[in-house]
Order: sequence, then structure tokens, then C-alpha cells
Amino acid sequence: MDDLYITGRKGSELGAGWKIYRLSWSAMMKQLEFEKVGDINSFFPYLCVYFKGESEPFMDIGISEKGVIEFNFYSSKKDVVLNMYQWSELSERAQIFLKAELQNKELE
Repeated sequence: MDDLYITGRKGSELGAGWKIYRLSWSAMMKQLEFEKVGDINSFFPYLCVYFKGESEPFMDIGISEKGVIEFNFYSSKKDVVLNMYQWSELSERAQIFLKAELQNKELE
């Protein structure tokens, strides 16, 4: 299924300055990369989140000692812009990660 992605780039399909691009859901979901990191100073490991092809993460997804998901955005000279599909992917990954890590903690 294709979704519409509307952006303010040069084009005339929607009037001055707007153009419609069709991107598949899977193409939009592959814009983020995740890396699990263990840290002896953390109660749980965390996920570093990267934009595909970049070497520095822009945020991490952590779990508090009380078992609550925490989103930590890193300071950067450039703005971090996420579309709704990326927000959805972050949420889904965070929930899966939380469930897995809480189960791992029970086994310790």
C-alpha cells in the first residue's frame, strides 16, 4: 500500500511550491537504524537511533529503573525532523524493546 507524502518542494501539482510523492510504507520505515548498547552504568541497555547512512545517533531509547520508556534526544547543530511514520516506528520499537528487556530482567 502506498501512502502520500506531501512536501513543500518545487512543483505545481498542488499549486505553487507543493508536490506529492508516493512512498511505500516499507520505504519510509527503513529511514531509521537502531543499535542496542549495553552500559554498566545503566540499569537496562538502550537503543541508539540513527538516520540511515549517518554515523552519529540523534537520540536513544532507554528504560528507566521503574520500567518506563524514555526518549533522549541529543543536542545537535542541525534540527531533527521526524515524520509520523518515523514516530510510529520509534514507538513500536520502544514497546518491543521494553517488553524484551523486562522479560530478560525477570530471568536474571
